[in-house]
Amino acid sequence: MQELLIVLKPDNFECGRRPPYPLLDSLLLTIWSLATQESFREIGSRFNVSEGHAYRILLKCCTQITHLKDDYIVWPRGQQTERHLQEFNTLRGEHSFPSMS
Repeated sequence: MQELLIVLKPDNFECGRRPPYPLLDSLLLTIWSLATQESFREIGSRFNVSEGHAYRILLKCCTQITHLKDDYIVWPRGQQTERHLQEFNTLRGEHSFPSMS
């Protein structure tokens, strides 16, 4: 969470004509809505925003987080793939991971 607060830019969280919702509250609203099955009415009530604004905050926050994917999700290549596969098999047993060839 602290990492996201540093990396995300607060000015990217403006939603139309409304004043910007605080970045920390945007992240908390997003985490809460992804972790629970509450309706936008309940989330809006919990975070003191309208249903539509809660939806826009969630959408904006998820969009901003997905833009960071290339910085945090790195797929192994070449020998690194083999090394990870061997480490996994050492922990879980031989042939416990599907072949990647």
